[in-house]
Amino acid sequence: MKKILLFSSLLVSIVAFGQIGVNTKDPKAMLDIKGTNYDPDGTSNDNGKATLRVDGSSNHSLDIGTLSKSPFGSYIQSLDKSSNKGLPLVLNSNGGSIGIGTTSPRGALDINRGTTNTMGLVLPTNQNSSNIINPQGGSVAIGTIIYDTTSDCIKVFKSTGWSQCLCTTP
Repeated sequence: MKKILLFSSLLVSIVAFGQIGVNTKDPKAMLDIKGTNYDPDGTSNDNGKATLRVDGSSNHSLDIGTLSKSPFGSYIQSLDKSSNKGLPLVLNSNGGSIGIGTTSPRGALDINRGTTNTMGLVLPTNQNSSNIINPQGGSVAIGTIIYDTTSDCIKVFKSTGWSQCLCTTP
């Protein structure tokens, strides 16, 4: 009976006001959830601190929240709830493209802000390309790119193994 009353009052509030607020009496969007800012640190302290959690039927979840330290911002993380280890976060698994800073991606991944982009892309960095692994197991995927700090250069994994430095002069 309590569930019916809760559902009925929720339905009435949606129809009457068109907005739902969780921890707020004055929602600013269709669904407005107020939580506590938190900075995930990759430890068991993270578990349950997100503002929004989408729970899977096994021991994994998708957590979304807002950061508490400058420069502030937000986070999305996929994790194993028992070990708090990161899990794959898949975007557009049925195809399509992903745009960061653009609403019209021109390729599988387009990181752009037209001609006003003032930030570069920071590649994954390691002391040696031989330390790089495939998180799914097996060989490193062909086309993997890293910045090798020991050689002070960019390398790419090819069918024959890691390339030599791609850029050797400034």
